[in-house]
Amino acid sequence: MKFSFIFIALILLLGIGILIGYQLQVPKISQHKIQEQVLSLITKESENAFLVSGKLDLLLDYTISDTKEVMGLDLGTTKTEIRIPGEAFYGFSADKLRKEDFQMQGDTLILYLPPTELLTVSPKLAEMQMKTEVGWARFYANSGRSMEQKALKSIPDRMKAKAVSYLQNSKQAGINTRKALEKLLFPALKSNGVTNPKLWIMGKAVSSKQ
Repeated sequence: MKFSFIFIALILLLGIGILIGYQLQVPKISQHKIQEQVLSLITKESENAFLVSGKLDLLLDYTISDTKEVMGLDLGTTKTEIRIPGEAFYGFSADKLRKEDFQMQGDTLILYLPPTELLTVSPKLAEMQMKTEVGWARFYANSGRSMEQKALKSIPDRMKAKAVSYLQNSKQAGINTRKALEKLLFPALKSNGVTNPKLWIMGKAVSSKQ
């Protein structure tokens, strides 16, 4: 019995020694160092203090029309149909970030990000399709061209509104932002001893930079 007790005690002491030795070899994760590195990486990756985290491919398809009457006589309806693709880029302002916005909890990096913003919205005018129909008693030089100019003028606002609506109602923008930050930050976390890094993003919202 006495021999068994001594043997068990030796095994326990050996296990404790191995555990202590392992902990001494594992590099300690410095919260301050990680905060500085994360902020530095995001700042360097940001062009004009804005980190682009995703792109939207957009398609506008709409019709505007105008009906005219003179003394109760219907002169017809002039309408213009527009179909035009475009693209938008979004991300967040890196100059609003501070070291305190990054916190390590175990293997999880918690990021408190500023609102997601639209950086640019660009219609592809070279690929636009436009069709105009003029009312039966009206003239293209007047009502037709006027309708086309009105339709063209509304493209930027319509495309911007569509991009904002997409960001507000789709989860894909958040997924793309997460992927972009994981690709950027995980190598630095692993080099600091975080073997299985995870990312938790807080404070997301949508606004427009334009």
